[in-house]
Amino acid sequence: HKKEYVYLCCYDDNNWIPVCWSIPRKKQALFTKVGVNVLYLPAYYENGAIIPAGNAFILKENGELKCFSQKANKRETFATFYSKTPYRLHTALQAAGTIGTRFSVCNNKDLSDSLNVYTIEKLPFYEDSFKIPTNKKYRYLVCNFQNTPTFQDSYSIAEIKIFGENQQQLKGKLTGTKGISDNKLENVVDGDRVSFYQPNKSEKHQYIVFDFGKPCKIEKVEFYPRSDDNRIVTGELYELFYWDKKWISLGQQYGKENRLTFHSIPQNALFYIHNHTRGKEHRPFTYEKGKQVWW
Repeated sequence: HKKEYVYLCCYDDNNWIPVCWSIPRKKQALFTKVGVNVLYLPAYYENGAIIPAGNAFILKENGELKCFSQKANKRETFATFYSKTPYRLHTALQAAGTIGTRFSVCNNKDLSDSLNVYTIEKLPFYEDSFKIPTNKKYRYLVCNFQNTPTFQDSYSIAEIKIFGENQQQLKGKLTGTKGISDNKLENVVDGDRVSFYQPNKSEKHQYIVFDFGKPCKIEKVEFYPRSDDNRIVTGELYELFYWDKKWISLGQQYGKENRLTFHSIPQNALFYIHNHTRGKEHRPFTYEKGKQVWW
């Protein structure tokens, strides 16, 4: 290439970004003090665009380069994907902050007859649910977070969905602890998995009450902790790409059971998943021994 400089790029949330440069000598370019176990792409920069100057590669700890070039024809029989970005630490902490939340049902307005039906005891991965196996009807569902732990942030939850007979979602009046700023109580029923409710911890009682107006049969409750909403979601449209000097599509697919399953895709390839329904974030990954490994 006639360009004077060649760059070494890393990948951010959406694109290759130059992080250092070198002046090429014939067909070689020297980069010093380079971090290991990192994904790189040598590239030129022309008219605002990144032009590959070689294969993308991972620099291993022993100094070897694992290059991504799809000249070989080996294929994965099938591969299953659960997310389009890694499960970040702050997302895990936000989910862990809901552990200890107690759900109860009752019919008295003063909540004196509350019956505990579920307690969050394990970290929910973006979403979880529970069923209430009884034919008895209840007017109120109470979500009590009085005794939840405190990590970096105060308690927060994105959505709570309540279903009655025939999978019909129940609606009702919402009361409880006042929310902080824009993170208001109504956010738990706005249908948006990114907006969230964060209660004012200075209030004595920490709870949400759903009043259905009359006793109803409650069959299932779904809850979504605050998150970046980057898991695979049932019913949303995704596209899988692999890298071979550019991103090449392997087809589109709707999420099913919060996962994607693709058949006959390249082995030892670099992939990323794009959500066409909503959201912009994604990260490149490899597929190793049945798992997504992020770079």
